[in-house]
Amino acid sequence: MVFLPFTFRSIIFVSFLISLSGIYILSIRLKDRSDFSLTTGRIVYYSNNLKEPSTERTGKLRYLAVDSYPFVMELFIGKDIGDFSPMYENIDSLQIGDLVSIYYEDNPKIRNKRINYSVQFIDKGSINYYERGNKTIYLGSFIIVCSLSIVGIGYYLKRKGKIE
Repeated sequence: MVFLPFTFRSIIFVSFLISLSGIYILSIRLKDRSDFSLTTGRIVYYSNNLKEPSTERTGKLRYLAVDSYPFVMELFIGKDIGDFSPMYENIDSLQIGDLVSIYYEDNPKIRNKRINYSVQFIDKGSINYYERGNKTIYLGSFIIVCSLSIVGIGYYLKRKGKIE
């Protein structure tokens, strides 16, 4: 295993890499609808339970499947304090058979798990029924602030003579 020497330069390098991940996470939420993958189809499954269909609309999760997309989509709609709830959500008014357009972030994890957790928008016609919340903005910002804090701590340690 190769280790970087514990120097101020190595701290800056690691911080830079961490910041890049924060910037990538921020960029996902700042994308426009046209930047996401799109599928349009009829709803064939809608439930608050992944295992069996249900017309009960309780809990913080909804599972949706459309005839034009091979995987189930999981939507988080929690509205409690501390939840990263959607910016807009009227998902429970959709019915099986409705024609919807779903915008999502495509990535390899979806194919492995067969569940898409990255739905960004759901529209029925020209009406928006779901828009993902700001959790990626908070997460990306937190990561960037942490990486800048690491640089600050490294600078402090360098000034105190604890590291080179």
